[in-house]
Formats: sequence, C-alpha cells, structure tokens
Amino acid sequence: MIPAVVMAPIGAIVGAHTPDFILLVIFTLFLSYTLYNLITSQKRQKRSKEMTSINAILVGIGIGGIAGFLGGLLGVGGGLIILPVLTFMEGDFKKIAGTTAYIALFSSMSGFISYLLILHGINYILWIAVLLGGAIGGITGSALMHRFNSKNVRILIIIIVVFILAKTAYSLIAIYT
Repeated sequence: MIPAVVMAPIGAIVGAHTPDFILLVIFTLFLSYTLYNLITSQKRQKRSKEMTSINAILVGIGIGGIAGFLGGLLGVGGGLIILPVLTFMEGDFKKIAGTTAYIALFSSMSGFISYLLILHGINYILWIAVLLGGAIGGITGSALMHRFNSKNVRILIIIIVVFILAKTAYSLIAIYT
C-alpha cells in the first residue's frame, strides 16, 4: 500500500500532462486485460506456489508502486490495476474485492490530493457529491458483499468492468467523431 500511495502523485503529475486520448487507450487496455483475467480465472489451476517472505515483500512493493503510478496517471485509484494481479494470487473474489478496495482507498486519496494541487478549476460541489456517493456505496457494498458467495462477487465485478469498458470505449470513439 505504501508504494501505491508514494507513486500515485507521480502518476498524477504525468497524467496531468498526457493527452486524453493516450490516457483512454491505456485505461481501455487495462480494462480489457482485467476483464480477460476475470473471465479466465475460473479455468486456471490452483494458484502458484507459496512465496517466501522476501519474495512476497518485493513483489508487493513492485506491484503496489506500478498500481499507484498507473492509478494516479489514469485517475482510477489503482483498484482496477491491482484486481487482475490479485486474481493470480487469490481465488476467493470476496478477498480480492476487499483487498482491492482497501488499497484503492489510500492510493486514490494520494492521487486525488495530487490532482487537487496540480489542476485548477475543480468543481468542489461535484467532488463532495462523488465523495459522499462513494462513501455510501462503499459501506453498502461492504455490508452486502457478505451475503454473496465468491462466484457471485466475481460476476458482479465482471459486470462492472464491462460497463466501465463500454463507457471508456465510447469516450475513446467520441474523441474522433
């Protein structure tokens, strides 16, 4: 989590100076990769062998740093970047969803504060509305997740990713029309 929080502002700085088209292409590619992992994860064998403590720490630092940078770059908090990686390491989608939400919370905060400092003309009323909606949705989702089994959580995640991918692809197409 710490590498994600540290790298998110760097990603935000790069993202603020990157053309929208390139950011949308990168985000579309990550969403496609995430969707592919979610759909094919059921077909994979048991996850890879246990990692040693040092390997787990090094892998965690690397993945966290990359997720933080890309989350800050794309303005998505790193959750959709961490999600496909966790599908390789864990088979229980309830654990994957919880871990992703936890990491994304701090990575998002770090990236968001960076964007507040970099960009001008932020619509604070919209920001507060999204913040409140996100908090209410997060609390509600956490409470409801315990009523679903792992397979149903996976299906819900797939539906959400498909929706976001369609919206992002539409935005990408709209740039050229």
